[in-house]
Amino acid sequence: MGGIDGVLNNVTKIQKIMSSVQQMAPMLKLVMGSIGKSKSASSNDDDTYYELPRRRRRRRRRSGSSRRPSGRGRRR
Repeated sequence: MGGIDGVLNNVTKIQKIMSSVQQMAPMLKLVMGSIGKSKSASSNDDDTYYELPRRRRRRRRRSGSSRRPSGRGRRR
């Protein structure tokens, strides 16, 4: 069982397993897709996307006495 014969036997076994998995893959994908859709459909009935409203920025109120004349003040 050892040596080259053992290695070749293991390689042929792996090849057989891989070919059977490749044959079953489309069927498994179909079954898993239908199971996944039924779970998501039951948890979320409508696929509507709700966007959160954006907050409006408030401008700072300036009092008339602390306001500098235009052209002389610094901008921040």
